[in-house]
Amino acid sequence: MAGGFKPNQRGIDQMFSSLQREFDRRGPLRVNVAADDSGAFVRSPDGGTTHNTYNGPVVINTGNGVQVALNAQNVSQIQGDSRPVPDEFAQLAEVLGELLPQLPEHPLSAEDRETVDQAAREALEEMTQEAPRPPVIRRSVAAVRGALSSLALAAGAGATGAVTAESQQWAEGAIHALGSALG
Repeated sequence: MAGGFKPNQRGIDQMFSSLQREFDRRGPLRVNVAADDSGAFVRSPDGGTTHNTYNGPVVINTGNGVQVALNAQNVSQIQGDSRPVPDEFAQLAEVLGELLPQLPEHPLSAEDRETVDQAAREALEEMTQEAPRPPVIRRSVAAVRGALSSLALAAGAGATGAVTAESQQWAEGAIHALGSALG
């Protein structure tokens, strides 16, 4: 046999397409892995055998805090110094943490948006200090509530345009939640 083995490329392409459709239909593939004590081999959590990947990405992590994203279009990876929040501020930290990502969805002025962002982050930073100062936290939360009040009162004052009832309700809810969390 002079020509040797010749793979059927069309058959391979069909098999690949069929497998891809099946993976797409079932959603993301999840595999739980854990490192053994030596850190040299990756094993399944139940102590199974080593898994070899012959056709795909291989990631070897030999350091702490490594983050990896493969074939992702919108990735936001944040890594920082996380510190605990004292129980007395836990609810307030949760309210502020939920409020910040929602800011872009609502029509605050640039100045009010900056005030809310800076004051909320200042309050969160103070909460994680070894000895948080409640007056600093209260002052920052008051600034957030004040900036949000312009949005909460806008529709009541007869404002038109970008201020929607939804944004007004969001601002009123955030102000109320901040007040309740502050105690």
